[in-house]
This record gives sequence, C-alpha cells and structure tokens, in this order.
Amino acid sequence: MIVAGTFLDFQKALLLHRQCLEYSDLSELKRMITAAPSSFVAGDLEDFRRAGNAVRLAQLGAILTASECPDWSAADTACIGWNGAGCTQANRTYWDDFLEHGRETARGTLFVPTLPSIPACEVAITLKIHGPVWYFSTESDTRMLFAALEDLLEGNPAIRQVLIAEVYADAACLLLWRPPITPLPAFSTLKELFFHLQKTEST
Repeated sequence: MIVAGTFLDFQKALLLHRQCLEYSDLSELKRMITAAPSSFVAGDLEDFRRAGNAVRLAQLGAILTASECPDWSAADTACIGWNGAGCTQANRTYWDDFLEHGRETARGTLFVPTLPSIPACEVAITLKIHGPVWYFSTESDTRMLFAALEDLLEGNPAIRQVLIAEVYADAACLLLWRPPITPLPAFSTLKELFFHLQKTEST
C-alpha cells in the first residue's frame, strides 16, 4: 500500500496528500522546509550544500514524503533507490575530469557520487533511517520493484515500511510503501505510478 508520495523537480513539488509547493530553486525549497518545523519532519541536511542535484532532490523529496505521514517514524524503515538515472551524470562528470586533469590531479571527491546507492544513503542519513539501504536496477516495470519488496520483507520481517526513491538529474519521485502489496497497474516508472495515484485520489 502506498501511503505517501512526492514528485519534485527544480521548481515545484507535487505531493499525494498536500498542496503543490512552488519555489525558484532547491535552496529555496530547503528554506521553506526548515522555516516551518511544525509542518515538516525534521531532517539532517548537513550534506545539502555540497551535494549534487540528484542527492538534493532525494533529500528534500524524502522529507516531504515523510511529512505526509501523521505516524512517520524512521524506526523499522528501509530505504531503496530503484532505476532512475542511477549515477550516469556523476560518472560522466568524474570521467571528464579524469581525462582533463589526469590521475594525479583529478578531483577524487567527484568519485563518491558515482556510486548509484549514494542518493538512497543520503536519504537514510537525512531521515535517520537505520534499516536496510540499497539500490537496484530492474526492467522498467513496477511489478519487478514490488517483487523485490516482497523479497526484502521476507528477509527482514521487522521492516514496517519502505521509502522508495527514483532519482534523475532533474527530478525525483519518492513513495512510502507499507505491506501488504495491493494490486496496482504496471507502470514503467515511479513517476507514472505517482501520477496514477494522484489522479485516483482526486476523483
């Protein structure tokens, strides 16, 4: 069962249960969130300033999604990244820098975000999630995703909910899922599933 969700880009954030938020950039969205502690779940945004856009989108999207749940708790929560752009852009940036400057002078810090699990790990840090955190890529089919969630629960019966993040260079979609799995139409992305759920909720 999907209990909360957010789709956001650089200028707006759409939520399943709240009004749309509009802003000029992600830094303004961060200020909006931190300026209203009674409206949003507290998050550790220490890494926000030096993070790339994929991580920033994931961090802020996670806070917005958690804030949709009156009973949000990081306890017994897992966090996974699924498909999206992975680390394609970060890999390209790191490789281009490597070619331009060589192994001895290239910036090693650019290597860190080449790991596709980084946005999910940053989400876990932001919300203080201590459950399993991982990234996986499958065929573009949400049925594959939910099959993996079933496997995750089978191996970790204490998990109460899973925060799922699909992150691109310019947008992200996050959904909070709790068992049991309810039948849903198949979609190729979380974004498509989000807009299906949003449309269903508004009717």
